[in-house]
Amino acid sequence: MDKRIAEVDNIHATSVEFSSIVQIGDTTKSRLHSKAIAMQIEDEEKLTEYDYEFRDFPLFSRKAKQPKEVHRERMFKAFNYHSSIKVRQADIISVISSSMVHIGNIAKLDGESRIKHIRILK
Repeated sequence: MDKRIAEVDNIHATSVEFSSIVQIGDTTKSRLHSKAIAMQIEDEEKLTEYDYEFRDFPLFSRKAKQPKEVHRERMFKAFNYHSSIKVRQADIISVISSSMVHIGNIAKLDGESRIKHIRILK
């Protein structure tokens, strides 16, 4: 992995949640992971009637499909005209559910997010 300096003058992130990352600089490996169950119930007193566990849904127990690793010889050499990555301004509204904003180089990134949204309205 070619190394370069990341120069960031100003970065503003309003919300970074649920296994998400804002990273400035080089990274060898990053592993993101998130599970979520979202619910909407009209009557809060009946909330306990609708308790759910991850094990109640096959979505959360299935094995995630991983992409095949491809080992290729480097066919070309990239030439960077500048020795650094320069960012003047970055305004980020939201980074959520196993996502990443990355300024720099990264060798390996693994990310996973599983969400089951449930609405019970009467």
